[in-house]
Amino acid sequence: MGSIPKRIHRQHIGIVILAVICLSIIGGTYRTFHTPKEQHLVDSLNNKAYQLRYTQQDSVLQLTQQSLLHTTDYNSGKAEALNHQLFQAGLNIDFKNGKAIYNQIQRITNNQVELLISDITMMMMCQRTGQHLSYFDYMASARRHIARIEEED
Repeated sequence: MGSIPKRIHRQHIGIVILAVICLSIIGGTYRTFHTPKEQHLVDSLNNKAYQLRYTQQDSVLQLTQQSLLHTTDYNSGKAEALNHQLFQAGLNIDFKNGKAIYNQIQRITNNQVELLISDITMMMMCQRTGQHLSYFDYMASARRHIARIEEED
């Protein structure tokens, strides 16, 4: 009787291992990673959005939406597209939407340059809306990002 539980135990281990392997294979086919081609597309869309940021705001928003569709696992590209949207919110003095975009950028990336850009844009928006205390909070955050960038160099 002592050998029956061992045999059952071994059978269960085999089934569990087989299930894990199958789930890994199936899960791997549904997981998407950015390819160099997708990264190039996102970077191109973001560059075009940057070039049009002052002259064609509607085009900027369309380009950034397209960019965001292709940024599944490319968080720096996603943060850049969101920074373009944040800048547009700043131009339109849309603090509520800007704050939501800013928070999203803070969650998705640790790219210090993109985080710095988002802080500076929020500083601009705070200046325009008279939110002086928040301005200094964003300035302190921007200085921390500058210090981190200098440490990395």
